[in-house]
Parts: sequence; structure tokens; C-alpha cells
Amino acid sequence: MKVITLWQPWASWIARGLKTIETRTHHRFAGLVGSRIALHAGQKFDKTAIDSATPYVDDLDSLTINARHGEIICTAKVCDACWLDDSHSKAALIDCGNMPRFGLFLTDIEVVVNSGIIKGKQGIWNWEPYMGF
Repeated sequence: MKVITLWQPWASWIARGLKTIETRTHHRFAGLVGSRIALHAGQKFDKTAIDSATPYVDDLDSLTINARHGEIICTAKVCDACWLDDSHSKAALIDCGNMPRFGLFLTDIEVVVNSGIIKGKQGIWNWEPYMGF
């Protein structure tokens, strides 16, 4: 299964269904459209994330408690991808109007309970899920 690594708390917000568009400043992930991918929560925590997302969701502080790190935390279907505009900001939990952002539209999110600790990578990488993950 193809995997992308995200810093926390962005990964947790996708797993919880709060963030349905994953953004990048490039379009290199466009080839994932039509695929089910895994989302890996990296070891890093983005200290600017709560400030970036607060205009779109209330009480994000409580939603970041006990965020998992170093694990595959969910899978999702990439149903579409495109360059974003301001109308996409709420689903992406970040301002999409003031800088070019490319988005992966995620649906059918399934939480992965225990993948074990896995070292993430930049870009797209592969993971072999065990049965019944």
C-alpha cells in the first residue's frame, strides 16, 4: 500500500475526519488518485498547526491530546486531486487562498488501531499491512 507521512497533528485530524483534504505545495502526489493510501503520523509535531487550523474548527487543543507518532494511523481513498483555492480551506484546515496548494481529496477513512512503530519517509513509500489491520 502506498503511504505518505504527515506531521502531527495533521495526521490525527485526518484520522478523526476533521481534515478531508491533504495539501502540498507541489502536485507530485497526483498519481495517487483512485488509490487507497495509508497515512503515517511522523515523529514531528507542527507547532504552527493549531494556529493555522483554528479559523476552521473549534477546540483543536483538546483534539491533539494523545496524538500517536511513528505509526500508520489510518487509510483513506484518494478520490480526486487538484490545485486549491480559498473555498477548500475549511476541508483542508489551512488557508488555501494565499499560497498555491495542491490537494488530495480523501474519503472512506479507516482508522488503523495498531500498526506498530514504523519509520516514515519523505514522498510516497510502501507499507505491507498485515491482515485485519
